[in-house]
Amino acid sequence: MELRSAAIGGDEKLCARARDILDEVAPDLKRFLADYAAKLTTNLKSQLETTGVQARRQEEERYRSRQGEVSTLIAENTLGKLEREIDKLKVERRQGLLFDEEARVDAIDRSIEEKQVEITRRTRHYEEVRVQLERERERIVRYLLPRRHAMSAAAQVFPVTIEVRLPGGAP
Repeated sequence: MELRSAAIGGDEKLCARARDILDEVAPDLKRFLADYAAKLTTNLKSQLETTGVQARRQEEERYRSRQGEVSTLIAENTLGKLEREIDKLKVERRQGLLFDEEARVDAIDRSIEEKQVEITRRTRHYEEVRVQLERERERIVRYLLPRRHAMSAAAQVFPVTIEVRLPGGAP
């Protein structure tokens, strides 16, 4: 510990007295700082735990919403439309058989096959999106958020300055 003697006018007696007082209170000061750091660590961990729980809840809700969006896309958007088109083409094929238009029936069959391949491709794509969403949810909820809301070490507290005022000093 270093004393600035300029602040006390260079009086060696006062400087020695200030040093003695500081040496006397140093153990109490260290104990106070250690206790304060322990309390601060406990409070910070509690706050981080609370915000971590909230963040995990928000992420879980966000991923449930995204999974719902993907399911909605699968159910109503493209697959339903393609299946309706296939049914329409099958009806046309049955009607075409009555008139025996061989080339038209072959074209309809190819179109049905292409649409079925497209359904398979889109279904596989949506399943891949679901799997990817689940992996990302797992990564964020299980690994990223816990690390983000945890302390790597205990809080540290350092005194910035200690001022010793003695009676009889300059105003």
